[in-house]
This record gives sequence, C-alpha cells and structure tokens, in this order.
Amino acid sequence: MPLQGRFPGHGARVPPRESPPALDLAHIATLLYLSTSGGRPSDGRLARSMHDLTLPLSIFVAEMCVVTISTMRIIFIGRGIKPLAAGLGFFEVTIWLFAIGQVMSNLTNPACYAAFALGFVVGNYLGMHLEQRMAIGSVLVRVITGQDARRLVDLLRDAGCGVTRVGAQGLMGPVEIVFTVIRRRRLGDVLGLVKRFDPDAFYSVDDLQTTAHRRSCQGDGVATQPSLPFARGRRAA
Repeated sequence: MPLQGRFPGHGARVPPRESPPALDLAHIATLLYLSTSGGRPSDGRLARSMHDLTLPLSIFVAEMCVVTISTMRIIFIGRGIKPLAAGLGFFEVTIWLFAIGQVMSNLTNPACYAAFALGFVVGNYLGMHLEQRMAIGSVLVRVITGQDARRLVDLLRDAGCGVTRVGAQGLMGPVEIVFTVIRRRRLGDVLGLVKRFDPDAFYSVDDLQTTAHRRSCQGDGVATQPSLPFARGRRAA
C-alpha cells in the first residue's frame, strides 16, 4: 500500500537541524545571573558594571601582592637570607604574570592603569611594614654616651648581650662607645635600656648580613651567659 498519500511529504529530504550557538563562560555566567535576578532589562548593565569594578580591583590586589613580595625579597637578599628570597621570587613572578596579563588585555580601560599604579604604591609600603613586623635578622647597636658606661654594660650583660666598650674623644670631651649585636625583635627592649641609662645618649642601628660566633641578646638559648627575659610587647619610650 503506498504511503505517499497517508504521510504527506514522504520521500522529501528533511533539512538538518541547526545546532544551538556555543556559549562561553562569560555568557553562561550572564544567563545564570539574569535567570536568578528575574531577567530585568537593567540586569545586563548591572552585570557589566560589576565586571568593570572587579577587574581593576583584581589588578590592584595582584599588583599589591607582587610589590609587597618583591620588597621583602630585596630586603632578604640584602640580609643574606637566600632560600627565603628565592621562594618569594617564584610567587612574585607568578602573580605578576596574572596582573600584567589583565592590563594588556584591557588597554582601553584607564581604571586598569590606575589600579596597577595604586597597587604598586601600596605594595611598597606594605612590604616594608611587614618586614619590620617580622623583625628577621640581626642588628648592630652603637651607643655613644658622655657618662660612665659601666652601668649600661652591666644592664646589657645581665640581659645576655655580648658588649664591647671602648673610650673615644668627642667634640665636648671624652665619651664612651658601647657596641652590641642583637636580634631585631629585641631592638625595642635594648633601646629602652639605653634610654633608661642615659636619655641623652646617641645611638645608631645597622643591619647585619652575617656574623660569626656572636654573643648577643638571642632570647633562644644562644647567649653564652644567663639572660633575663624581655617583655615582648614593650617598646622604648
């Protein structure tokens, strides 16, 4: 029995179905946002505004982290802490590639330039602040006083510090110079002892890269004579 009359169009070529257009992640995210927010006409503009805000913010955070790590890495190199400096270099370059890639992909967006520059400025300050808070390494404290420095020497030695005391001639007459090597985390406590001994004493602090067989205010059992514990949170007045 012929099927042509019963099924019209039998034997005709059926055109192939068109596949739906491919959607990238950005389109999918936009559709999900519109479906959850009700699909109002203003939602597309809101989504674009959110993108324009988060892009400079991500560049700012990335560049701030890059410069913070870079500042600390340079300080650690100057103090001879090579393994830590090398490890920070890996994270610095990895984050920098992300930040510069976002800037180069949005060259027509002035907000990206401003975010990159602002992140550089904040990163410098934050890196130096964190390095001071960490207080890694040792320093040389040099004290010049016109008084008899024997009492200061006793105070420092009671605290477990190795001390060198020499006489010198200053502008106003004879002076005494006291040298001691300490951990940077103990600097505030040692300067408190100096100011308590002589509020008018002149002192200077120099960073040290390497030391050999030092006898200093370590606070960790390295000192060669018993040490008195410092108050960790106390600072010189």
